[in-house]
Amino acid sequence: MFSPDRAGHLTSIIAAGNSTVVALKVAGISKSTFQMWMARGGRGEHPYAGFRTDVERARAQAEARHVTQVAAAAVDDWRASAYMLDRQLRRRDDLEDEQVDDRSDALAEVAAAAAQEARRTLEASGEDAELSEGAIDRYAAAVVCWRALEYEWIRLGRPATALGGATGLAQVPHPLIGAMASARRESTELGAVLGLDPRSRQRIRRPIGAGRPLGAASAADRAQPPMRLVKGGAE
Repeated sequence: MFSPDRAGHLTSIIAAGNSTVVALKVAGISKSTFQMWMARGGRGEHPYAGFRTDVERARAQAEARHVTQVAAAAVDDWRASAYMLDRQLRRRDDLEDEQVDDRSDALAEVAAAAAQEARRTLEASGEDAELSEGAIDRYAAAVVCWRALEYEWIRLGRPATALGGATGLAQVPHPLIGAMASARRESTELGAVLGLDPRSRQRIRRPIGAGRPLGAASAADRAQPPMRLVKGGAE
């Protein structure tokens, strides 16, 4: 659950120079929860928009502090200058790869949406979603894997076939098609474990011992005692 204290604790750890992964572990916040908060902040939802701004500011402050220290050292040490030059070149490459970054942002939103959907479904069924955080994270990761493969397939123009076979020259089904089907099946199976579809939810919520055992008589069968055949007719 979002709270200003938890959010502030996380951003202070990031501002100290720690990676987001480390900060989440220290703050006790799951990756899917963080992604959901960031995605909702990107859509301008309160209070997540402020949280997203604080996270980005914390990252920038940590980076600026380290860059300032390295730049000062570069005056007397050529290795620090080499590091700064390499960093500037990497920044230039980053600007050329904005499309890749946009896809990463889209997949982060997919993960957040999948996790949010799972939590809402569990809570609507009267269950505590926090007890299933691990399963929710695995489900969200499976959905992201499926969508990432789908994005790549679309980027390639939705190819149906590729060259393959023993000679490498035969037309075979494109490997991304099978990979997408496998990833989608895995996400569906993980969703069924959580009970995200009505059929699996009914199966999971069925109480132990519900219904009559196989072969047991129904209420209608027990309404009258069975008739016993004797000589000369029924008794």
